[in-house]
Amino acid sequence: MNALSANIGKYGYGVVVFHPQDFVKIDGKGKFTNVLNESAIKDLARLVDSVLSKHIHIISFSKLTQSHYSLMTPLNTSAASNFSQELPMSLR
Repeated sequence: MNALSANIGKYGYGVVVFHPQDFVKIDGKGKFTNVLNESAIKDLARLVDSVLSKHIHIISFSKLTQSHYSLMTPLNTSAASNFSQELPMSLR
């Protein structure tokens, strides 16, 4: 949660990445099983609860990028300029 909060403070958003295999158990040979890892599910639930309790909106990354890129239409150049200012220097 600390890294997420720091990124929100720095960039205006934070990204949490997880994959389906993060939520299943691994067998003794290191292979994924079809058994849910209940502790990972509970960790995710706690993270979501914590984020929401801080009034942070949760959206998918694709929705985040669509909303920013939709501002960059030729009819809305001032919004495109603002978008550029919001990007980290490495992405400008």
